[in-house]
Amino acid sequence: MAAHGLIQRTVWLSLPMVYQVVSTADGPVHAAGGFCIHAKEIATLDHFSGGRFLFGIGAGWLKEETEIMGGDFAHRWTQTQEAILAMQALWTQEEAEYHGKYYDFPPVRSFPKPAQKPHPPIILGSITSRRVFQRIVAWGDGWMAGEQEALAKLEELAQTVLPSPGRGV
Repeated sequence: MAAHGLIQRTVWLSLPMVYQVVSTADGPVHAAGGFCIHAKEIATLDHFSGGRFLFGIGAGWLKEETEIMGGDFAHRWTQTQEAILAMQALWTQEEAEYHGKYYDFPPVRSFPKPAQKPHPPIILGSITSRRVFQRIVAWGDGWMAGEQEALAKLEELAQTVLPSPGRGV
């Protein structure tokens, strides 16, 4: 198809990223499906969009909602990070396994793989804080600001966590 015949547009999707967690008597919490299914959905969207999918994710701000959904509000970003790391394993490894505090699964094969390598960009949604930039540098790929005045603070806050070898904001 000729380039002039293509219509490019961005479609914003909202996938509810709610994970049911089940405690076990012998240790880690096991995910009951949730993020493994979302990893497949995200890889499928990236595949069919030709590698144009941006994975924007936040950890929530409403304590009651987080707790109703089975999350630990005080550690919601730790849970989110662990879910992302587990998804990255599914996206980048032929046979992946993950053993963490919140999520645990044996060796599994997950297909399709995302079109973007190593995986779609992970864009963290959060209010302006030093910690959001630390998270981006550590395991994210960008920031989705939630407030207009946040952009004015970006340079100042970003400089407090940079430089980090091999990473930039």
